[in-house]
Amino acid sequence: MQKSQDGHNAPLMGRARALASRTNALTDLVPDCDGVVALEFAIILIPLLLLLIGGFDLGLAMLTETRITFAVEAAAKCGAIRATMCASASETASYGAAVARVRGLDASGFFVATEPCGLSVTATYPYAGMVLPNMTLKAGACYPAGLPGRYCRRSRRVRTSR
Repeated sequence: MQKSQDGHNAPLMGRARALASRTNALTDLVPDCDGVVALEFAIILIPLLLLLIGGFDLGLAMLTETRITFAVEAAAKCGAIRATMCASASETASYGAAVARVRGLDASGFFVATEPCGLSVTATYPYAGMVLPNMTLKAGACYPAGLPGRYCRRSRRVRTSR
């Protein structure tokens, strides 16, 4: 085996130089890696923002549905007990819209009818979200009509002595 002037094997030195030249070719191809973190952040940012905005949008849709449900129940109760502000079907619908406090939901979104279960109130609202698809939120409630004290009266027990 041939030895070089400093005492190393010559064929091994040739392989090392060839490997070093290949590594230099790769580093010449990608000489600067300073912007890699910014690029990775930009790639991850888009799905992260969609997830964040989608969660916010879902929470807003659930809040709107809860408000509509509460307003429908309050309007049905108000109309069933014949309160002064809910004397007619249109006043009951207006009361429900005022209780809901949802932008774009007025008395025309409420439907008041007398059913066998009592006074029935339903509401529909077209919800257009930022990320969620357009959907229609619906709620309904039926409250037994009659005297308000009829369902709230406490039962009296008669005690018998033994």
